[in-house]
Amino acid sequence: IESKMHLTINGGTIEIFSEDDALNASEDGISHLTINDGSIYAIVGGNGGEGDGMDSNGYITINGGVITAQAHSSSQDSGLDADLGITINGGTVIATGNMYEGIDENSKQQFMQMYFSEVQNNQNLIMENRQKLNISGVSDVINFDEQTVCVNTNLGMITIKGYNLKM
Repeated sequence: IESKMHLTINGGTIEIFSEDDALNASEDGISHLTINDGSIYAIVGGNGGEGDGMDSNGYITINGGVITAQAHSSSQDSGLDADLGITINGGTVIATGNMYEGIDENSKQQFMQMYFSEVQNNQNLIMENRQKLNISGVSDVINFDEQTVCVNTNLGMITIKGYNLKM
């Protein structure tokens, strides 16, 4: 689904399986992709070889809903990709890709970003009640503060970003 200017979703169930950007607001420096509510599955795969789950050449704002946004697994794309910023004020968002875009620190919704330095096989990451993350195989805590936790595991480094993080 592509809009040259703005794209706003206020509710409903939308399932997109695409070979390129699944949701796209494409006007450079102007477009705004806004999700206020709904269940959205924006999955990129197939023979296209590239594509973001949700892409805006301006901004992405998520105020509610349940969103799954997955970039093409063989590309250097993001689940969420916005040239001018991503804000998450509510809802539940799961976005995966081979690169990540930063989330605005002024977002009203708590969030956590994870970056893996290499493909993680047989590594357990268990999220409990959206409040606690258990990671198996941690060999060393490199650093941590309220915004970033960086650990070495038996399969590589994991970086988690968010706010009010505690160990």
